[in-house]
Amino acid sequence: MKKADKRKMRTSGLTQHKQSIVCVGVIQILKVMGFAKFRDFNTDEARKWFPISLLLIGMIYSGSKALQYLSIPVYTIFKNMAIILIAYGEVLWFGGSVTSMTLLSFGLMVFSSIVAAWADISHALSAHSGDALTGEAADKVATLNSGYLWMMINCFCAAAYVLGMRKRIKLTNFKDFDSKLARSHT
Repeated sequence: MKKADKRKMRTSGLTQHKQSIVCVGVIQILKVMGFAKFRDFNTDEARKWFPISLLLIGMIYSGSKALQYLSIPVYTIFKNMAIILIAYGEVLWFGGSVTSMTLLSFGLMVFSSIVAAWADISHALSAHSGDALTGEAADKVATLNSGYLWMMINCFCAAAYVLGMRKRIKLTNFKDFDSKLARSHT
């Protein structure tokens, strides 16, 4: 990775850190002023929510890494794969069901992802003299493969995050407002 890219990533992380501190500060001020109501910090609850927070971090990080290597349209198409993982997680762990129309939709999502990957790889090969084993074409295909790997990690983190959050919300007995606030981050 180039020095400028590393500096840009550090600056981005610092900006996010500052934004988080400001947001927490504003919310605390609103609570003190009586405009916001929420539970006080509880170490036991924080420990229970920690894995979900890690999954959120993994989802954000892997998504940003995937965007380094993939175009936004391809990223968006592959991001839909997380919907399939979430749906099957709902079936396995929460007793949900998948209809035949849903299966057809999932099939179309998978097909569109395959077409997008094929188009990306074939473009990389044709733009760089066609040999996937040597030269610039091999580098471009390797870059795309890195993006697809990060995208796969992102989809698993996103699905685990959503499913884990659903389970934790049920176990925590959130009030309706707490639940809406927590779900707004997905």
